Amino acid sequence: MRSFGRVDFVLAQRDKIGKTIEDFVILEVMAVSTTGTGQIIRSMLDVLNNTNNASKKYGINFRQVISRLIVQGLVKAEACEAWQKSMIWAVQDVFFNYVVKTTKLNLEKLSDIPDESYKKYPVIFHVYQHIFNEATKMYNLKLSAAYGGTIQDVMGMLQGSSIPKLETVQKAIEMQVIKNNLIIL
Repeated sequence: MRSFGRVDFVLAQRDKIGKTIEDFVILEVMAVSTTGTGQIIRSMLDVLNNTNNASKKYGINFRQVISRLIVQGLVKAEACEAWQKSMIWAVQDVFFNYVVKTTKLNLEKLSDIPDESYKKYPVIFHVYQHIFNEATKMYNLKLSAAYGGTIQDVMGMLQGSSIPKLETVQKAIEMQVIKNNLIIL
């Protein structure tokens, strides 16, 4: 299975004796990564402008996570489709909402409890919320929704939800040039 790649987890249902696998699903957990690119650019501009804006912040690199999900997921999803099995992606609600808002991902909402509708789709997204527990001072995961789709549905993540007009982009560039006192040659 080298060409297939590694999977995070396999959840298997065995027969009553426990020797034969009757059914299984693949479970992939998608973590997000942070980005500092914007902060690096701001730091560079500070140096070029001989200023120092000490406050720097880092964010989540959602686009990079989408790229990893697509690259990792397509081959596995194809295999699951051929096997008539499902691959479940466990993702955080903030990431999932970003993907839905910025791409053409279009999935069917499913029951939170796995049922027959899960067998229709090779790709299932379990969307989790982080809920802070005051008593333990820890975050707990809570399943907030489940969505299913085909490989074609998931490919919608490769397309943007909308493309801004050229005039809007040019105006934004002009505003940044004026705001940051930049010279573009």
